[in-house]
Amino acid sequence: PGQSKHLETATSKVCGFEIDLVHLRKEDYADDSRIPTVSRATPEEDASRRDLTINALFYNLHTKLAEDFTQQGFDDLKAKYVRTPLPPLQTFQDDPLRLLRCVRFACKFGFDVDPAIVAAAQEVRGDLERKVSRERVGIEVGKMFEGPCPDRAADLLMECGVRDLIFAQQKVNKKKVPEGPLQSLGWTQDVACPRDWGLSLRRVRAMAQCSTCRCETDREMRQVLCMAALFYGVAPDLDFTAPLLVQNEVMHSWVDPITTHSLKLPNRFATACAQLLVAAKNYGPLMQSVPAAEAEGVAADLQGIAQQLLQHVAPDKGIDSGRVKFGEWMRFAGPVLWRAAVCLSYCCCTDPPTALDDPKGPVAVCSMTLEQAGLVVCTEMKPLIRGDQLQKSLELPKGPSVGIATQCLLRLQMAHPTYSEEQLMHCMSAHVADIKAEAAVKRSKS
Repeated sequence: PGQSKHLETATSKVCGFEIDLVHLRKEDYADDSRIPTVSRATPEEDASRRDLTINALFYNLHTKLAEDFTQQGFDDLKAKYVRTPLPPLQTFQDDPLRLLRCVRFACKFGFDVDPAIVAAAQEVRGDLERKVSRERVGIEVGKMFEGPCPDRAADLLMECGVRDLIFAQQKVNKKKVPEGPLQSLGWTQDVACPRDWGLSLRRVRAMAQCSTCRCETDREMRQVLCMAALFYGVAPDLDFTAPLLVQNEVMHSWVDPITTHSLKLPNRFATACAQLLVAAKNYGPLMQSVPAAEAEGVAADLQGIAQQLLQHVAPDKGIDSGRVKFGEWMRFAGPVLWRAAVCLSYCCCTDPPTALDDPKGPVAVCSMTLEQAGLVVCTEMKPLIRGDQLQKSLELPKGPSVGIATQCLLRLQMAHPTYSEEQLMHCMSAHVADIKAEAAVKRSKS
């Protein structure tokens, strides 16, 4: 970054590994910035400016020995202990981002955290908000959630008193958003969360360990799933389908101000997270029947539940049938997220959330049922008839009626997967009046 050019760091690759080359330095910080003024330093001075003692170890190329100029690094490494070289408050006031790095490294390696770090964190909330860009915060939080213990990372952020600051709802396109559901449910610094925080963390852990969702190989998927599990756990009664606000005909989910505008994560992250939450919420009634059956001692009757579902999503029952509803949810989740949504939905209606990867468990049975019903094709379904053809054949006016007709066509394709274009067009003629009426309502609101 341009702000770091004065640090005189060079990067090279050695045997496939990226190596940063930099001279020994000490740093002086202004009160309003985490960008330091640097000068040449001794090894002791360079080690003391580091974020952690375990990150301040040197390797002497001449003696081929590791050197610990803080006199604590070796001991902390053996004890699996996260500690700052200088007093934590001084370290964090110089660069508050170091607090998040302490959390990340503690979770990455499974190390204990120095209580002095947690105590100092309470005093640098203002510095963290003022000095550190949201982009840098988002990068650190993203690394926490793609690491091995995202649940512990979330818990440490709460323990350090910065959870509400990290997941703050920022303005969307300079427009203030309504009070967020996380804040209204107690996601604040001063008010205890009214939901079971421990249960939320157990759900995050379960999703992080779920191989069915490709969490272990896809870093971004891991972030999305873990954050969605955290949000779902805190606000299980929230209508995730309701937009937070609408600007220029673009609907912003309440997830957007947190992920896109607060953590500065890519737009696709917010989209995927919202899709996952909506789909998981929609699958809820189905998944809740599974633990109910298990509680009654009929866990072996999962196939019976599957058969009931198959009847519910059978073809040729009209565009308002259960099949079409499931198809729309599957299409909204998409080809990658639909199975993850099933996992999240089951995970969020059981305690403890287990058996997500059991090949004969509830998630596998329900997923297999949806596949047998031929609903997976809905995740990538395209309209079989072009919009201009619909408009001409049905004599629709220009405007929103074409889009509404296309959605009606997709529902018909889900309800009647074997129908030809001619049969679908014949069915469409029965819905023309409804399409025009809905389009008129939409035009009157625009």
